[in-house]
Amino acid sequence: NNWITVSNSIDISKYFHTITLPDEISLMQYRMNIGNRTFLSDTFFNAKPPDFYIGYVCEDTLLLEWMPINGIGNYRIYALGDTLLQPIGTTPGTAFKIAATTLKNDLVTVAALSHQNPAYEYRANSKIISFQGVECYFKNFFGQWDNGSAILSFSLGTTYNIASAFLQKLQGTGFATIHIINPVNSTEYNYTDRELTEGANTYRVVLNLTDGRTVVSNTETLIHSNPNGWWVFPNPVKRNGQLNITNRWSETETLFADIYDVNGRKTSIKAADLIDNSFSVSNLSPGMYLLVFHDGKNRLGTEKLIILP
Repeated sequence: NNWITVSNSIDISKYFHTITLPDEISLMQYRMNIGNRTFLSDTFFNAKPPDFYIGYVCEDTLLLEWMPINGIGNYRIYALGDTLLQPIGTTPGTAFKIAATTLKNDLVTVAALSHQNPAYEYRANSKIISFQGVECYFKNFFGQWDNGSAILSFSLGTTYNIASAFLQKLQGTGFATIHIINPVNSTEYNYTDRELTEGANTYRVVLNLTDGRTVVSNTETLIHSNPNGWWVFPNPVKRNGQLNITNRWSETETLFADIYDVNGRKTSIKAADLIDNSFSVSNLSPGMYLLVFHDGKNRLGTEKLIILP
């Protein structure tokens, strides 16, 4: 008894017609009158699909989250079974945890349910879990240089159940906290470390969850060169190993390293690129050598090199 006229002049020879539905969450039908005949469509649910995303993919649990939809009281969660999407639970909330043992395949989705009849739903497009770029809470953690400082950035899939976050730096044989985030109310964070040590600066992020568990990110290492603009490691280096030269001496010019033995004879010449250069020292006998750095014309500095058996 509540019909809304869409059009009085539809050309049915075109086989289709596009209309704008009312901005109303409700069960609806189409009705078409042709002459003295009336045609009714099946009942359908007019609503918006949930805008859901993968919050985290941990070893034992998967988290789905979505924005609430006004007028929707319950949501149904689906996962792909052997051949079809199967319902695995309902919730009035906007988050749902799925046990890893429940999942048979890599596909999930969320449907908004009609309060008039929960058999009717509006299902969002399915998402492939492994394509969402989320692991166990972390999307990424990386570092980059900025005028002699380290800019550390990490991105989370969700803040769900995170009590606090700790940015840590390797000092000696263990990690020490250099920055605390409490509460964690954003999924994107940046931090600048200006207290760099010569050589490797290694970082990680530790999340403390409300249930007492912890989640640890990957480690990120940035090489801070010495005042001359380069760093040689490892030194001493084993004869069957790789010698690395990190060069931040110049953004535009190539850095060269000549290797001399104790008798002053040049043994090899290597050009280190702007970031990292690694090469074998297997052609050098064990002993002490001298690295002489230059730009092709001018000598820039020297450093002792020890080759171990």
